[in-house]
Amino acid sequence: MRKTVLLLALLLALCLTAYAEAATVSDVALSAESVGRYELLEITFRTDAAFVNPFDAYEIDIQAVFTAPSGREVRFPAFYERAKRDLNQDFIPQRDQFDYDYNFDTGRFDFVPQEGDNWCVRFSGDEIGAYTFRFEIVLNGEKSLCEGGTFTVTESGDKGIIARSATNPQYLAYRDSGEQFIPVGMNNAQNWDTFGYTRIMKAIAENGGNFARIWTGTDFGYSSLTIENWNYGPNMYNLDLAEAFDRVTRVAKEEGVKLQVCFDSFSALNTENEYGQFGSYSIYNVKNGGYITDATAFWQDEACRKDYMNRVRYLMARCMWDPNVVLWELFNEINGCDAMNERSVQKDAADWCGDMRDYILSIDPYDRLVGVSFHNGDKLDSWKTLAENCRLDYLQGHHYDAQDVAATMNLIAMKGLKYNGMVIIGEFGSMENYRKKDPDWEYVHIGLWSGLHSGSACAPMYWFHQELVNSGYQSYLQPLEKY
Repeated sequence: MRKTVLLLALLLALCLTAYAEAATVSDVALSAESVGRYELLEITFRTDAAFVNPFDAYEIDIQAVFTAPSGREVRFPAFYERAKRDLNQDFIPQRDQFDYDYNFDTGRFDFVPQEGDNWCVRFSGDEIGAYTFRFEIVLNGEKSLCEGGTFTVTESGDKGIIARSATNPQYLAYRDSGEQFIPVGMNNAQNWDTFGYTRIMKAIAENGGNFARIWTGTDFGYSSLTIENWNYGPNMYNLDLAEAFDRVTRVAKEEGVKLQVCFDSFSALNTENEYGQFGSYSIYNVKNGGYITDATAFWQDEACRKDYMNRVRYLMARCMWDPNVVLWELFNEINGCDAMNERSVQKDAADWCGDMRDYILSIDPYDRLVGVSFHNGDKLDSWKTLAENCRLDYLQGHHYDAQDVAATMNLIAMKGLKYNGMVIIGEFGSMENYRKKDPDWEYVHIGLWSGLHSGSACAPMYWFHQELVNSGYQSYLQPLEKY
């Protein structure tokens, strides 16, 4: 009997200890008590969870679990944020923002919280009626459940999520109504402040376009929305650039320009040409606090995989509430990564792509399409092992300096559809296509129209957007939109 009592007392003490150490939330605030369908509800809060790095979801993972009027549960991840800028205004991000202290014991930098920092969940609902929500905090493997609150979703004019068409799966359509959506727009990959992005988004919208492709990344040399801070090592994010990402997505929504968000570029894993950044700025390189010395190790390295997943999860948490975001792109021109002509590397990359698609869909409550792009998209047979086995929703082809741009557009679509049920013609252009050599921009005109009729789900996206903005978009996008 005495042993039984002691055992019960020990179990009670353990339970009380676990309860005492459970993480809690406080200062929960909702941006509104009622929001329209597919419109933004922002929930901010604080927690007493003793985390070290708020950007490492393998250390601390906070999610809000929403119960819809139908009883269906949907999860949106929380993200750590700094006191907000005015996102109605453009700004130049502080690229050397210092939020870290060097730790001599670990040889790495530690994150330094600031007064006013919060956790935030951005939510949008697709059902009309009353919702409830709660918080789940997993801190170093230990789960805590915390109370949330209630709110209401009402009808709105938002058309909702764009997905694969149910009637013609080669193309895109609004999921709720079935109305077809054909993206017509431009690449908007590199602007080193938010002013440049805003200018291009407005130009696209004013001239009949409805779409833009933006880049995030891990190498300073090739992406202007690089939140991961190579100065301080992996899994350390520049919160000023995170707000620049917010500003860009907000302007796009205001202008009615749908987005394709690209998460990384081949340059981060390239040492073989002038665009390669692996030896200099790539966060994956041990020289920058990363994990690998050989770029081809990326596809199988578990630490690289977690780093990529953390960053993608963080960016998705900031924007995936928004139906304006249409497509996720894993890598820009994946076949430009090192040794991609080797079948074994292609196979590793294909497996990685499939795994990343599964991971993204496990987070995204709206199951957006996930794909990857290739340079020289008319030569997809060269990367057959990758293209045929990557388990993605679309393949995207790029091409420059085509001798016959119309024939090349058709070939890109044909090759893409050979390996996937949806193809997108992304970047195109002529490196020699300057006004003095092509005063009427015939290359652009032929490329856009031939690409639109090729079977691509998207009108081709010209790369040199600054040149075209200066020349005037209207001659190129307005006829496509009207057609």
